Amino acid sequence: MYKKVIFIVLSCFIVVVSCSNQSRTIDDATEAINKDDISTAINILTPLGENGDAKAQQMLGEIYQSGMGGNKDLAAARRWHQAAAEQGVASAQYNLGVMHYYGLGGQLNYTEAEKWYRKASEQGMAEAQFNLGVLYDRGRGLQQNYELALKWYEKAADQGYLQAMHNMAVIFEHGKGVCPDFEKAKHWYSKSAGLGFNQSIAVMQEIEANGGRPRFLPFTEEENADGSKWVWLLYCSAGENIYEYIPTSEFPGSPYFRLIPDSNPQVGDIAWWPKYMAIYDPDSHVEAGLPSDRNLIVKVGLVSLNEYEKMYGPVKWYRYYKPD
Repeated sequence: MYKKVIFIVLSCFIVVVSCSNQSRTIDDATEAINKDDISTAINILTPLGENGDAKAQQMLGEIYQSGMGGNKDLAAARRWHQAAAEQGVASAQYNLGVMHYYGLGGQLNYTEAEKWYRKASEQGMAEAQFNLGVLYDRGRGLQQNYELALKWYEKAADQGYLQAMHNMAVIFEHGKGVCPDFEKAKHWYSKSAGLGFNQSIAVMQEIEANGGRPRFLPFTEEENADGSKWVWLLYCSAGENIYEYIPTSEFPGSPYFRLIPDSNPQVGDIAWWPKYMAIYDPDSHVEAGLPSDRNLIVKVGLVSLNEYEKMYGPVKWYRYYKPD
């Protein structure tokens, strides 16, 4: 009889403890985290997560990914992020995308990264929208598409994501998949710079030092049949840049460049002689020994100009203008 009573009492004690553990909540886990008692938080969250609580799964993923309390376990982090992501938790979808993108806790997989970034992006998460833009920008996990990169960058930028603003500016400045648009580029550089983004601040300083003009002239370097390397942007349509080789001898008659009447060149202006031309850059140490009647261009500084004028005669300055 005595043994039976003891058994019943112990059984009840076990039940009480078990019920008490089940009654512990997300709030209890959060309180434990705030007290840096990560072990207690994990003990509370694990049964909740195993029973399908998406919030607990999300929190466990973040604990194991960040290594809170020395509990770094990327494989466990990926497993818990996956569980929460499948229940539609945007932050877990984003974190799972990050883990696939960098190969954390498992294999690198750009296709899976794109899948989970997209799901989080469609829920309006700016970080995911930016990262999806990066995938389109770089062509990782899907076909490179600058138009779609801009779309997702802009969604993130509209939420104040500074790197997205900067990346949009880069696309517009360089004409990556779209027509070059310096005013749009400057707008986004200026906006992100004004909000403290260092890369954009540096670019705006360059633009201001250049008198507010574009940092890059619209030319590209290609090897032409006659050995020339520089071709000039004539026009852009539907994101397609149309370039053409302009021989040095025909440069003054080009509708895309205008003679500057004074001798006050700006960075990027063209110093022209009948058989030679160079791009003006006052900080440049010019390469020598390249006189040619072909369209081979080097940078030229003020000191070098004196030497060139001795060889080729008085310089004429030309500046690129957008076609009317």
